Amino acid sequence: MMIYNAALVLEGGGMRSAYTQGVLDYFIENDIDFNYIVGVSAGVGCAMNFITKQKGRAIKLGVDYASDKRVVGLQCWLKNRQFFNLDVLYNILDKEVFFDEEAFKKSKTILKTGCFNLGTGNVDYFDKEALVLSKDPVIASNSLPLLSKIVKINGNKYLDGGMKDSIPLNKAIADGNKKAIIILTNPIDYVRQKESTLWLMKIFYRKYPLLLDAMSKRHIVYNDMVKKINKMADNNEVFVIRPSKKLNVTRYSKDKETLMEAYHQGISDAKANHQALLHYLKGDPSA
Repeated sequence: MMIYNAALVLEGGGMRSAYTQGVLDYFIENDIDFNYIVGVSAGVGCAMNFITKQKGRAIKLGVDYASDKRVVGLQCWLKNRQFFNLDVLYNILDKEVFFDEEAFKKSKTILKTGCFNLGTGNVDYFDKEALVLSKDPVIASNSLPLLSKIVKINGNKYLDGGMKDSIPLNKAIADGNKKAIIILTNPIDYVRQKESTLWLMKIFYRKYPLLLDAMSKRHIVYNDMVKKINKMADNNEVFVIRPSKKLNVTRYSKDKETLMEAYHQGISDAKANHQALLHYLKGDPSA
């Protein structure tokens, strides 16, 4: 396995992460690895399986358990007041669909995952060592407003890191990385729209004005980041892999066929970018 001195930056996107899973499984199959990974929301789940090199595990979870009543749906809401029971996903299913904890612990890969701090309005980043001790940071990073519970860690309250830092490139740069491979889950012409559920959030999260402020600006921050990434990619400062065509998968998709389509599109796009990626990683100016 060739480990490159570069950051792997993973966007979230819920079930659209099936695309990311395809890209990462292609990397595993072709011995492409990185010494640093940063991800938020569904991106960090993909990162964990990539670190353990368990090819196929992430998409198996997505396809086989997308409709599992323990994980998602009305039963979860009635029992736990949340539509997504992430504790089941990251603790119980880790045993049903074996997650190699030992490989995760022993890996020297730096992993960072972002969680939105409701008290400060900032995104706090947790490292791999924190995830070895507890899955709470990855659960928090995946906890969507309105659909999941607030997660408490060290006395702080957290929700999905993607609320403010959907594509954590700035964190990778701040940590000293000179190269970055960014995997996005939307095509190049995608433009995020204003949050449609903001009115509802104002009711449920009136005690958390910093969250409401972040959500009101989320589309602006996201679109500005994509513009920055596109400009950096044009200057060969970062390398981007994104869907070559619009995915049929939404954040909440459950259909196995469309999830597998997104997964295979990820593999196909990674393959199409393989040589250009290697040129970028090796610093070839002709790339």
